[in-house]
Amino acid sequence: IIATPSISGIGSALEPLDKGFHISSGLTDPFVWHDSAGGVSACVNIGCAGKFVGKTAYMGLEFQIDSKTHYGWIQFEDWAPVSGGWILDWAYETDPGIGINAGTIPEPSTYMMILIGIIMISFAFRGKGKMQQ
Repeated sequence: IIATPSISGIGSALEPLDKGFHISSGLTDPFVWHDSAGGVSACVNIGCAGKFVGKTAYMGLEFQIDSKTHYGWIQFEDWAPVSGGWILDWAYETDPGIGINAGTIPEPSTYMMILIGIIMISFAFRGKGKMQQ
């Protein structure tokens, strides 16, 4: 999870990211990869705390699929006066090691687009043959 080091130097704070923030292995100061963040928000009887409170923003993710590093994002909304919030959307790059911009959906690969085109053409010709019979 992309975070910033906490002020006390212990742990980290989950960092809300803007749309378009590039999520990849190369993070610039003050951002760091952290394996767990203190939480999105926390509320008690005197109020709420956390960088996501009152926001809709993105979380940056780094994770493993078959021992290969992938990057992704989660769009998260935390508007209610309760601990936590709602996941609105998410995406990840299917190609390992490739970064992704927060809020963007990776395009299908060229081979997938060719396959979809072939399937659509075959159904189109199939339909014409049945109508003429």
